[in-house]
Amino acid sequence: MRRTKTHINPYGLPNIVIPAEALFNEEISTKEAVLFGLIMNLSYNERGYCWASNEYFGKHLGNSRAETISRMISNLQRNGYIRIEQETIRGRNGISKQVRKIFIDPEYTVRHQETLVQFMAKLRGETQENDEKEEKEGLINRSNEGAPRMINRSNEGAPPLIKRSRHCTPPLIKRSRNIDNNNYIDNKKINKSIGEKNSVENKSKPTIKERNSWYLPLVNKLADIVTSHKNVKINQQKKHAWSNEVRKLVEDDGVSTERIEHALDWYQDNIGGQYVPVIESASSLRNKFINLEEAVKRDGGSVKSSSSNKKVPTPKRIIAQYKKDKISRDYFFKNCFEPARQLYNLNGEKREFSAELAETLLDLEEQIKSRQKKHLDQDTRKALAEIAEPERMISRYIDFIGRWADNPSLKLFDIKHDQFSKFRREEAKNDGIQRDPITGNSYLR
Repeated sequence: MRRTKTHINPYGLPNIVIPAEALFNEEISTKEAVLFGLIMNLSYNERGYCWASNEYFGKHLGNSRAETISRMISNLQRNGYIRIEQETIRGRNGISKQVRKIFIDPEYTVRHQETLVQFMAKLRGETQENDEKEEKEGLINRSNEGAPRMINRSNEGAPPLIKRSRHCTPPLIKRSRNIDNNNYIDNKKINKSIGEKNSVENKSKPTIKERNSWYLPLVNKLADIVTSHKNVKINQQKKHAWSNEVRKLVEDDGVSTERIEHALDWYQDNIGGQYVPVIESASSLRNKFINLEEAVKRDGGSVKSSSSNKKVPTPKRIIAQYKKDKISRDYFFKNCFEPARQLYNLNGEKREFSAELAETLLDLEEQIKSRQKKHLDQDTRKALAEIAEPERMISRYIDFIGRWADNPSLKLFDIKHDQFSKFRREEAKNDGIQRDPITGNSYLR
């Protein structure tokens, strides 16, 4: 049953519940998670949305300034927790004013499901580490029971000795001209420290937390690039979360640290350029890494190959990274990727190109959604119906290309390409007043 009344406690303040998908997401602050819980609480009414002002939110969040609240709301919207609509209302005195409507995005639980998976994996890693520590301390205490405590004062103040596991071999990272001494990992020192890795006495498998720490130099490098071009702060907690994504890029996706470092070097020199992917976190680095290396190739650079066997993710896996909903995922693969693959006569071959094709199609979908979000209001979107639906639009565009193009270039799958503009005019003819499916503007004017 739908609640129509905001829950208020005896002190006259709204009770809030913070969803786990927001509380444990490193991309938003704790204060922003509290704000999301407050918005969710205030949205439980007959209208189905929250219309509170920034000043109201500021009073309930430590007297925060309206500008601060505005930035927090923008970040929640950017991360897919809420959507905002503006409505112009004419008052009794004839003066019009803008009213902001904040809706809870119903897809946020699906969109941030991976956040909970990462958090639970991190929690399990820390629990395992604590259990091993307690077990080791218990063995020492039992073996020394009844014996006097002895202290070696000759080593007072010295750092504790760390024994490395035989499985605990971190990836080797070559020194880069852009990595400073604090982020630099000396391969010679690493090899020396793990020289006794075959020791029989230490065979425990390293935890996820330990393996994540191997990739902090790359994370620090990425953080330096982002902060040098964006007015943001990246704290240590967020860097540790980023290291988990970089670990997945290496261990799950088969990308060598040398390739990542080479791509980051190029990105640092070309950030903000045309057709250069926007990378603002380790998650976007992982999702857009193939696009980033493709940009390096277009610029005339070479892509570093992995020293080990390179594992290129399958198109289905790439699509699954972007689309958590199975129905949407299957539709995109069957009606967008498969027809596009037939244009190039791949037939299951050239796995690297297939992966690049899947990334390109997904990127086109993101471009369409971003442009529509900016131009189409809710009424226009409903009126255009399937004409403006991004996945179906891409499917029809592939059919449009197939009528005249033989082995087309991947550059065609860009919203700014001339052929896509011609396709939009063709699509507009299916609407009664010939409205563009991206902007909603009529071509009859």
